[in-house]
Amino acid sequence: MKEIFWCIVFLGVLISPGVSIRHNAVDAPQTESALCLPPAPLPAPTPPRRFNCRQIGNKFTGSCDFAVRVLNECGVTDDEGKKHPGYSGWTLPHFNDVQLPNKLINEEKNAAGETCKTLEVSVQFTAAPIASGLDWQPDSSSCNTCSCKLIGDSWRQNIIDHEQRHVSDATALAQQWTNKWVAVQFTSCSRILSQGLLSKKINNAIVKSRNDLLDAWDQSVATAHAPPNSKYIPLYCSGCAPCVSGQSPTSCKSCEKCENGGCVPVTCSYPQVPCCGGNCCGLSKANQPIACCLINGVPTCSPLGTSICP
Repeated sequence: MKEIFWCIVFLGVLISPGVSIRHNAVDAPQTESALCLPPAPLPAPTPPRRFNCRQIGNKFTGSCDFAVRVLNECGVTDDEGKKHPGYSGWTLPHFNDVQLPNKLINEEKNAAGETCKTLEVSVQFTAAPIASGLDWQPDSSSCNTCSCKLIGDSWRQNIIDHEQRHVSDATALAQQWTNKWVAVQFTSCSRILSQGLLSKKINNAIVKSRNDLLDAWDQSVATAHAPPNSKYIPLYCSGCAPCVSGQSPTSCKSCEKCENGGCVPVTCSYPQVPCCGGNCCGLSKANQPIACCLINGVPTCSPLGTSICP
């Protein structure tokens, strides 16, 4: 109410006789709405634009922060094309089974006058598991590219190791189910001998066994993810931070390679062959060291393949 009162008083001053307010031509005109209404609230910050995950595959290059967003928003794509946000790896077991030819064990009449038939049934279960995992290749945005490469390599290996357990579990389960179905006997009795009744009994048992196998697979996945393990493979970006003010980027020099998070010299196979621009030139056909030439300012093994530079 007080704001409205002061607004009316101020407007009264503006329209009082003999009173005027001057402003420069560059000033914005002061209107009633500009003088009386409270200032508009600041716009909310624009959230980061979501990825078009369909354009991002399992193998990609970018900063560590970019990789974390890909992990959380897109996730890994399994071999059937489905994405799993939040997951860095996914394994599908691809179980299958083949029923071997049935073996007739016995056929006779029982005391009730029914014809009883006994078949021996064997089924082979197989698994063709396919593991998929995110494969992040760090770009050069990190202040220490070698340290960041170690983080990327370690994360990738952790994903491979984790999914390998699922692959092993799928193969073991298929073998376990095959062992259950070695020479399993089924008997059916009826007054009118019907092959269909016995076949239905066998088929129902196989279908149930398939469902039991899938339940066992789900249980194996839950066990693999139980503490102290986890279904998530975290990615920590502390070693991939960009340079701060006054900090110079660290990267391996020519004739150095990144190994275990640090730069180590490149060692050539032959002591007499020096490293040349990060490469080992080797020996010529005459068993002489191939020359290291400076071509366009870049150390380069002689394109002649000899100890002479062009």
